[in-house]
This record gives sequence, structure tokens and C-alpha cells, in this order.
Amino acid sequence: MIEFSDIEIFKNNNGMRGMRGMRGIWGMRGMWAACGGKGMRAVCAGKGMRRVFAALALAAMIACCLSAATACDSTPSERRGASQGEQAQAEMAAAGSTALGAEWSTEAGGAAEGKAAGSAAAGSTAAGSAGGAETAGSAEPTEKPVFLLIPKQMSNPYMLKMFEGFASACAENGAIPRYGAVAVNTAEEQIDLIMQAMADGDVSAIAVAANNEDQLEPALKAAMDKGIKIISLDSAVNKNSRMVHIQQASPEIIGRALIQAAAKMADGDAVVGLISTTPYATNQSLWISWMQRELDEYPVKYERFNLLPVVYGDDLPEQSKEAALALLDGHPDLTTIITPSVVGMLAVGQALSERRSSVVFTGLGLPSEIAPFIEDGSCPWMYLWNPIDIGYLAAWTARALHDGEITGVEGDYFTAGRLGQRVVVGSADGGTDILLGDPIKFDRDNIGEWKLVY
Repeated sequence: MIEFSDIEIFKNNNGMRGMRGMRGIWGMRGMWAACGGKGMRAVCAGKGMRRVFAALALAAMIACCLSAATACDSTPSERRGASQGEQAQAEMAAAGSTALGAEWSTEAGGAAEGKAAGSAAAGSTAAGSAGGAETAGSAEPTEKPVFLLIPKQMSNPYMLKMFEGFASACAENGAIPRYGAVAVNTAEEQIDLIMQAMADGDVSAIAVAANNEDQLEPALKAAMDKGIKIISLDSAVNKNSRMVHIQQASPEIIGRALIQAAAKMADGDAVVGLISTTPYATNQSLWISWMQRELDEYPVKYERFNLLPVVYGDDLPEQSKEAALALLDGHPDLTTIITPSVVGMLAVGQALSERRSSVVFTGLGLPSEIAPFIEDGSCPWMYLWNPIDIGYLAAWTARALHDGEITGVEGDYFTAGRLGQRVVVGSADGGTDILLGDPIKFDRDNIGEWKLVY
């Protein structure tokens, strides 16, 4: 389990550093004690005092979240140390989860070979503290490499789970993890953090979930020129801005499966709303393109399927909920809502519950958050991979890049801790990817167990 005792907040826009005194003012030591933590620092950067306050609040949130996440010590069957294949097989037997590739391949014309491998199992422990985190910008040298994870937005629960796995892998491979404070999901805030990392000079690798695949390019190329290893994860930057991307699952499988699920749930005439995050989110945009391809390639199958124009919730709870309510108000014949967003899934579930609507929904959600809706039938089933594993794989990839074991070219391979051997493959955009695995289907048969995991 990761434990926190301190947080270092800094900004370098006007030369200010050493915000350590703030934690005394805000009683941060007491917060860590209340959350049962010590031992790791989250490092945040940004403009203005609003980020200082946001980062302080985030630190307490992370500490409480990770201290409580005891179930993340293993998969539901507690298979620590197993290879990915062994974990997946045991997972299928114990939790009843369905590997997505096996379910949709026939309907999609064999675009995927029906795999039963499943996702990597549900996350190892964040065992031990990340230990010895250096103060950002410190002049003191460190023997341990510093790996920085820049999320889309710092309080997003999916991103926090990703960082949990990232920190766990760093504890295993001897790196120091840091979490960037992105208060609002914009490229500008992520660029600030990249520039901060270059200015400090002690960051060895950056893993970023891009808010815009192209706008980060100048900053990331400058970082690579300085020798910083650049990885994207979850939401890719363009091929020129990274050494390799951590791909959570095949975008084709995700997009096709969500359309297939919505069609099955409607079981007849389907009027389907689609709530995404932002128009600039690389992963959501790619999944949506595959949704449209599924519809275009099988017009007879989907002749009674009406997919409404995409609406956006900005990956924020209130905006996503408002988008769901607007769909309900604007389309009395609405049957189904798809949302490929963890934040959107919870918001849609809450909106439908408040309205006591008969509309059903599906998408990509955290089992712990969507379990009540699966259990009451408003979300018959949904999909997701393990965000803990994405962060975990990213940190091991950073270690392999840092050590020169790989360079990110196609054909490179390395061992990623408990996930076993990973191979770098070519990606659709001309760059390279490292694939985590197939998503897991969550339904009434297995949600009771998985909701305890993440």
C-alpha cells in the first residue's frame, strides 16, 4: 500500500518554490495521519493559487483513496506474481469475466481472433512506499530516476487508479514516482508541467495521458531533446511526440463492442445517445471512429439503429450529467446511452436514476462506481481494462527506456514486472504501441467481485 506523509507544491513561473510551509498552514500532516499515510510525495505544478489549493485537496484525496484500496493488492483470487496469461485464465474462472475479443469477433466479421485471454489481472499491490521522493527542483543529485505521470485531470478517479499502478511499479523497479497536478483537462496545463520538468532537470521520464495529441508536440520534442524519455498512455500523443504509447486495448475492439452492446440492449429500434469527453481526446475519438465503422460496414444489421450526434461532457461530472439530461429531454424515444468515459458513466447512471428513466446505458466504467447500476439493470453490462495495470505497465516501460533496454522501436521487448514480457508493435498512426490486453466485460455475474478491486 502506498503511504503518504508529505506533499511538495511548487511553481516556477515567478521563481517561487519551497511551498512546504503551506502544509503547516493547512494542517496537511494531520490529513496524512487521518488517512493513515506516510512515505511518498505527490508533486504538483501550475499557475495561480487555485492550483495550490487544488493540489492540496488532491493529495488528501489520493492518500485516502490509496490507503483504502486494500483490494488492489491482487486480483480477486489474489494471484500476485503470476504471468499475465496465468492471471487472465484464473481471472476468467474465478470472476466469470469475459474476454471481449471472444465475444464480438464473429459479429464483426472476424476483425479480431476470438481470444479468451482477457485483460491483465486486476492490479498488484502498491506495496511499500515509493520512498525517497526528491523535492522537485532540488539541487541534490539522486541515484534513483524520477518518473512523472501527467494525467488528463488530477482528480479523475480513473487517473488516480492509473497513478496507483504507476507508483506500485516504481516501488518495484527503484524509481521515484511523481503525479502532475492538472487542475483542468487542457493541453496548456500539461505543457506547463512538461516545461516545469525540463526546468528542474531531475525528471528522467514522462508518461502523459494527452488532452490534445498535437498541441503537446513542441514541449515533448524539446523534452526528448534533453534526454527525457517520453511515453503516452491511455490517450496518445502523435507519433512525433513520443517514444512509445501504452495502448490499453485494441481501439477497434472497444468501438465495435460498444455499438454491438447498445444494439443488443435495445433489442429492436435503437435511438442511441453518445456522450464523450472532449473533441480533442485521442482515445475517445478513435473509439468513436470505430463505432461509426461498425455501423457503416454492417448497414443491414444496424438498419434500425439511430446513433445521435456526439455530445461532450468535458470529462467532468456536472457537465456529463447535464449532457445526459439534455439527451433525455431532447429525445423522448431515446433507448440507450453510450459513454466511453469513466466520469461520464457515473454521471449518466446518476442522471437516469434521478429521472427514474427506462433508458439503459453502457460504456467504459469503474466496477466500483457502476456496480449499483449493473445490479439494478440500468447498465446491463459494460467494459473496461484495469487502469492500475496501465499505470504499472507505463512505469516499467519508462524503466526499460531509461536503462536502454528498449528504444521504442517495433520489435523491442522487455519484462514488465508481474505483467511479463511485452513487445513493442507498430501502431495505426505510424508510431509504436505496447498493448495491455483485451478489456473485461462486467455484468451481474462478476460485478460483485470486481467492484471490490477497483
